[in-house]
Amino acid sequence: LVLAPEDERERYLAANPLTRITSHTITSRGELLAEFERIREAGYATDLEEFHEGVCCFAAPLARGTAPYALAMSAPKPRFEENRAEYLDAVLRTAAEASSTI
Repeated sequence: LVLAPEDERERYLAANPLTRITSHTITSRGELLAEFERIREAGYATDLEEFHEGVCCFAAPLARGTAPYALAMSAPKPRFEENRAEYLDAVLRTAAEASSTI
């Protein structure tokens, strides 16, 4: 969604209201758009208990977002925090390697 064309993103957001799932879920359109910008700049996304309490995730697009796929990895929050740098490196490296075959 972050790398989708603006009209496609707007259609999706219009049809899917931002609904709180956990206390960490982004429900403000302004916050979501700011998060989209951060994701575009960083080249990866994080989910810090936004979908499920106690679970954190990294995700990276394949083929720099030109393919409609992403690689994601989830872990329990304590393990995620303990291994954050290694997990991020593994996700980015694996996404880059997989992208070379797309």
